[in-house]
Amino acid sequence: MKRLISCSITPRGIEAAHFTRLKKQRVVSDRRSVTFDSSPFQRLPVGAQIADAKTLGDAVGEVLQAMPEAKTALVLPDSWLRTTVFTVEDLPRRREEVRNLVAWRLKKILNAEPRDLRFTTHTLSRDSKGEARILVTFTVEKLLSFLEQTFSSLGRDIGHITSHFWAIAPQIHLQGSWGLLTLEEGLWSLGFFNGDDLLFFRQKFMPARGNGMLAQDIERTWAYFFKRWNLNVDTMFTWSDILGYGGRNEIYPLGQKLGWAMQHADLTPAAIVPPSMADGDQWEAVQSAIIGAACLYV
Repeated sequence: MKRLISCSITPRGIEAAHFTRLKKQRVVSDRRSVTFDSSPFQRLPVGAQIADAKTLGDAVGEVLQAMPEAKTALVLPDSWLRTTVFTVEDLPRRREEVRNLVAWRLKKILNAEPRDLRFTTHTLSRDSKGEARILVTFTVEKLLSFLEQTFSSLGRDIGHITSHFWAIAPQIHLQGSWGLLTLEEGLWSLGFFNGDDLLFFRQKFMPARGNGMLAQDIERTWAYFFKRWNLNVDTMFTWSDILGYGGRNEIYPLGQKLGWAMQHADLTPAAIVPPSMADGDQWEAVQSAIIGAACLYV
């Protein structure tokens, strides 16, 4: 029987679920949560700074100590684990040279030393002339190191770290063109796909909610994508980590205007969650991301 703990950490609190795989079904066998009275994090342009290590460590311990030992997947906000796509005219063949190139690019746009960042790279496409598109996820090293050390001190090794967007997107298996828009306090992330292939990705710090700027930003981004790729999007999935706000009043009318079929990115059918473990606003907000991360393992 396969086991996994999938854990979400946000400025609001911690949610963790213990998954077991019985035959072909994923089942949540335990769930624990902690809501912070005051967030132990301070937001940075990239990632977050831990302002209260004791509060965070105590909360992680409270959530995990009652759970059995198992592989652990960690889901973080998109604003902490950022994503970008670089276009490279002549992609090096050696992996170390690719990492050096990406580190140099990140230093230019972030004004940060590569040693202070942790990043991963994935080549999305490469043409016959060597021009390539590279997907890069990155954050501050101190944040991940602290979280890894905290989990390790409790006998839990983190096997995979992902963001809200990348916990959900790989679980949407759809032919044709589609998009995913994720919203959280202060940031939106938008990707356009053709089947499983990512064609375009953008993140942007989000203006105040409800003033119409979100829809304008998304429409401008769509116009750029359509001009570049000349490809219509059939379905747009949306997901929000903002309690009580899913952007529906702004995004759904835009989707209707642009001819998108709008759907909430709901991954709950991928797991059995007993009713007694499915309550709470915080769980409702992050459950699809937690289940999405669990799908990578169990």
